[in-house]
Amino acid sequence: MRVPDLGSVPLPADAVGLLEGIASTRSIRQPFQFVVLTDGPKAQQAKSIIAESAPELWGGKRASDGYDRGSGAVDGSPKARMAATMQPPGSTPWSNRS
Repeated sequence: MRVPDLGSVPLPADAVGLLEGIASTRSIRQPFQFVVLTDGPKAQQAKSIIAESAPELWGGKRASDGYDRGSGAVDGSPKARMAATMQPPGSTPWSNRS
């Protein structure tokens, strides 16, 4: 299942509180944090940096963690499904394989 690409859909103000509640839920075993980027100039710069660097970071993780080998190469496996969620919209999970 792919997370929908919301593009430039504005985040309602009350959604930040919802995200804070989810991040502080004690039933989540691995801690995580949300970063909310708004429309200011610093947020636009951060979005640009993320857009440029994320594919390279994922490519390195994909190679080092074997997302193209073993169970990662089996359609529908948990590893393959996770790898598919990291692909840019419109691409296939296998488009980066060499």
